[in-house]
Amino acid sequence: MGAFEQIHHDAGRYSPAAAAERYVLPPTGMPSPDQNYLIIGPRGAGKTIMLKTMFSRWSARGDLLPAYIELDRWIQGCASEVGREEESVTPRVRVMTDCLRLATAMGLIHGVAKAAEALIGQDLATQIVVPALQYSNLSTNVEEAVGSVRKTIRRCITGSDSGAPEPPHIPAVAEILGEQARAVGGRELVLLVDQIDQAPSRVFGPVISLLRRHTHCIAILATRPCPTAPQPAFLPGDCVAGDSYQAWNLDRESLGDPWQRFLGEVLAKLPLDGVQSRLQESVGVLANLTWPSLRSAIRIAKATARMAPASSFDVAWQQALADEAASHENLVESALSAWCDPHAVLRDWRKRAVKNAEAPEDIRSGKVSIRAFTRLKLQADVLFEVAPTPASRLIRVALQAGVLSPTRDAPYVLDHIPRRLEVSPLLFYPILPGVPTTARTTQAVWDTTKEQLKPLMRAGFAPKAPRLKRLFVSHWMSDWGGDSPELFASLSNALHGVIDVRTGASVDGNLSTTILSQLKECDAVVCDFGTPRREVYVEYGWAIGNEMPVLHVVVDEDCIERLPHWLAHLTVRPYGRETEREALAARVRALLSRRLSTEEQFKSLGPTTLRRTPEPNVVSVLTSAETEKSVLQRCRPLIEEHGFVMRHLVINSNDPGMLAQTILAARCAGSLVIALDGSEHDYLGLVAAAILHARPSMRTTKAARTRPKARKKVQYSTKLRTVFVLPTEPSLGLPKLLTGHPRTVVTADYSELRTKLGLRIAELSKWLRAAGRKTT
Repeated sequence: MGAFEQIHHDAGRYSPAAAAERYVLPPTGMPSPDQNYLIIGPRGAGKTIMLKTMFSRWSARGDLLPAYIELDRWIQGCASEVGREEESVTPRVRVMTDCLRLATAMGLIHGVAKAAEALIGQDLATQIVVPALQYSNLSTNVEEAVGSVRKTIRRCITGSDSGAPEPPHIPAVAEILGEQARAVGGRELVLLVDQIDQAPSRVFGPVISLLRRHTHCIAILATRPCPTAPQPAFLPGDCVAGDSYQAWNLDRESLGDPWQRFLGEVLAKLPLDGVQSRLQESVGVLANLTWPSLRSAIRIAKATARMAPASSFDVAWQQALADEAASHENLVESALSAWCDPHAVLRDWRKRAVKNAEAPEDIRSGKVSIRAFTRLKLQADVLFEVAPTPASRLIRVALQAGVLSPTRDAPYVLDHIPRRLEVSPLLFYPILPGVPTTARTTQAVWDTTKEQLKPLMRAGFAPKAPRLKRLFVSHWMSDWGGDSPELFASLSNALHGVIDVRTGASVDGNLSTTILSQLKECDAVVCDFGTPRREVYVEYGWAIGNEMPVLHVVVDEDCIERLPHWLAHLTVRPYGRETEREALAARVRALLSRRLSTEEQFKSLGPTTLRRTPEPNVVSVLTSAETEKSVLQRCRPLIEEHGFVMRHLVINSNDPGMLAQTILAARCAGSLVIALDGSEHDYLGLVAAAILHARPSMRTTKAARTRPKARKKVQYSTKLRTVFVLPTEPSLGLPKLLTGHPRTVVTADYSELRTKLGLRIAELSKWLRAAGRKTT
């Protein structure tokens, strides 16, 4: 094989000059050095040779300073030491993360230094990189700095050094280099960074932030489809495709006559004596089966030429296609074997592919192209629903090898796995003996469903598919004009695909039922107390009543000073800044990664055990000091007259432990009487009302007369769990979340209290007698 074939087969081993000399420009052309670009393509699509060709051609321009950087050569030593889970932060991971950032920054500096030295001289190159080295606290000599960084990383990996130097900010290093290149050399710096998908998650964010709008440099980055990029990774908020950068796709969606001609040009330059003409006749089939992987196409051509002298072209051609298809099958089988039967899956895919075509004869005759019937699409959501963790591994490995690829109807988002995936046509080749050389553009598309995947799971081996953890964001939507609040929007973006983030919505109908049902389905709650809203305190009480962990947040730290004392002494997190929102998202992920016990959930509230059994014969009365006398005069005689127990709690918002006392009073009560006076005491009252409303139904048993061993279950009806709200001001309104349940929340003035409370106590007495229990 000649040098041309070798360069296209493994471009990473050859110099940019050699790559550019033999590079065949694709029909789409190449990116221009006028803005940031993200080049996306599967394995073997030609990303590396494109970057090296750009470096070689732009080096001849007097206004540009291109620098080619292979990222994996700098980070491979410590990348394996860094885990992909954000929560697993150990001291060693922190050290390796610092090493990764240091190595990445040194890679940029070294690449620019080498390029500048070759293009504009060693003296000017030194002037360009010295400020970046000084900013990074490194030696001003490039070679000494490289040696020092590598020694530091080696010591950290071997454990002989417990800490790495403070890593520099990667985008800042790029800005300094770009500014110096323009000031000293009079050139625009263009960073050509290859293989950014090899970067672990902890350094992927700073690397991808090079795509932000910069005033002093241009960044062109190359990556495989996003599942090969580390997870979880995030895209900076000011980095948006079409604004800060353009996405340059090398994918199968672009297949057509121009791509067949392009592949024909590539084959024409290969030294394939004896089979060149026959391969040109089969270029349509080869493009259908392998594009956009030039590597696969060249491998098939090479194998055909090697086997042809010993056999006919047809035999060699079929054998080369079969061998390449087998290599793809082997990779899919190794990825699928963790969660299902790979042979059954492949048989199912092929069966459905042939069935979807009009008839096998039409395929062989060319009426339906190979390309048409191999457009089998998988829904990633379906895979995750069946088995999330193994499916993630399958998608990551298969995309990295080019067996699966994202489609144009699944937009490329750096921190998410594509929702639509296309299977490589090579997987279907073995069922196509005598494939034609023609190709058409007719397409047939269908989906893989959960029901079709389940029968392919190995019996007794398939793991149970856990659902995504759910988070409820308590931020009242009564003034929601259509845009998501900042807290909900930021958490949704940061946790998308990892945690299902929900919130209440301003909708018609029974609002309280809608929001309460959403909240009960969640695993944790985030309450925003930055702006005092009665509805937020009701949702806070519902969360406590359902024994759910709660995170307290405010917009900024100034809001903490305005919180009541019974909240301010708890852990309250601000979320106004970007770093604070990232920290909050990390805390949510850590919180939902395990199931908290009740003691852990309420340990910040005090030592009192807050998990108590409801007592239907207890009536808790919550008042402020101002309303205490008038309320007790009306409630005490009525409660004691029927033999019930009254427990009285004076709400004092200056007492840090008041929240724990309120929770205890609400949990023990069979009925709750709350007097609202329009002050901040109301908030604790609303929390107590929501706790009582959210409490599970009480059940009791009674021995049957005829069968002593039998037990009769009597349910404590939700109609008997009642909150009596006594507003002292007629204009004082109640949240819709409470008033939406008139059977359990009763509003009354003082004149109506005796009648309504008396009726409810009578119902409770009847229930107690049916349960065989006494009131006192």
